[in-house]
Amino acid sequence: MAPTSSSVILSSKTSASSPRPFQLEDVSCQACASDARTFYQTLSGFEFHRCGSCGLVYMSPRPTAESLETLYDEHYFASADPNVGYAVYEADRDSVRDKSERLLSGIESHSSNARGALLDIGSAHGYLLEVAKEHGWQVTGVEPAASVAARTAGRLGCTVHRDLFEAGLDENTFDIVTAWDVVEHLPELTRVVREIHRVGKPGSLLSIVTPDVGSLAARVLGTRWEEMRKMPEHIYFFNRKSLARFLDRHGFDILEWGTVGKLMDVDEAAARVAASLPRVLRPLSRIAHGIGLASKRFYLDPRWKLSVLARQRA
Repeated sequence: MAPTSSSVILSSKTSASSPRPFQLEDVSCQACASDARTFYQTLSGFEFHRCGSCGLVYMSPRPTAESLETLYDEHYFASADPNVGYAVYEADRDSVRDKSERLLSGIESHSSNARGALLDIGSAHGYLLEVAKEHGWQVTGVEPAASVAARTAGRLGCTVHRDLFEAGLDENTFDIVTAWDVVEHLPELTRVVREIHRVGKPGSLLSIVTPDVGSLAARVLGTRWEEMRKMPEHIYFFNRKSLARFLDRHGFDILEWGTVGKLMDVDEAAARVAASLPRVLRPLSRIAHGIGLASKRFYLDPRWKLSVLARQRA
C-alpha cells in the first residue's frame, strides 16, 4: 500500500484484537490532507483528533496499513472479541439481506441503467451481492479475507477481488458502487475514493453507510457508544458535514441522506446496547425472556449510522 500523508513510525501498541503489536504512525487528515487539528478524545488507548479544515474525526497515531490488514481475515467474521468484527457474521444473513433490499431499492430509483454493473467494496459473505444479483445486476465484490472471498465467488458465480487496487478494474465500468460499513476502516481513504471515481461511469452512483459522530446517540453516549468501542478498526468518524465535503472534493454530488438500522431480535438488541445502558436494557431483556418475546425480530434504527447516496460528476 502507498504511504499515508505525514506518516512517521512512532512506536508499537498491542490490542485485544490482535496477538501481535501494531506499528503506529502519526498521520494528517486522510480526507483533506490538513495538519490542523484539535484533540477529540482517547478511545481504548488510541487518540482521536478533529480536523481543523474538514471536520473529520480521525485516529492519530494509528496502526499502519500493514498492521490493520492483519485484522481482516476470516477470523474477523467469527471473532471472540466483542469489540472487533462479528461474533458469527453468517448469523446476520437475514439482517444484511433486509438492509440490502431497503437500500438497493432506493439506489435503483436513481439509476439511469436499471440493471447494469455493481461493485461492492467490503463484500464480506456476499449478502448484498446476492440480493443485487437477484435484482438482475452484474455483480463484483472486493473482500480482503481470502477464504471468505473465495467462498462468496464460488457460491454466487461472480468475481470477488481481494484488493481494490490490484484488481485491474477498467475505468468507466460500474453503474453503482457500494461501500457499507467500510470507509471508517480504510487507511488509504482518499486513494480508495479516487479509484471508485475512476472505475465508475460518468453519472454512476456511490452508496456509503458509516457511523455518524454527529448523531444524538454519539453525543449522548460518548465513549459508551457502540461504534467508539470498535478499536482499532474504526480509524475515522464522519458526520454529515465532513462526509459531504469529502465527497464534493472528490467529484460526487449528494442525492439523498438517510440512516440505517438493523433487523434483530430482542436478545441481540439487549446484548449490543447493554454496555451503553445496562440499567435499562438488562431488566428489559429479563422481562422479554419471561413473556416469550426474546426471539421476536424487529427493525431498530437508533439513527447513528449515516446512509448517503451520491452521483459522480461527469
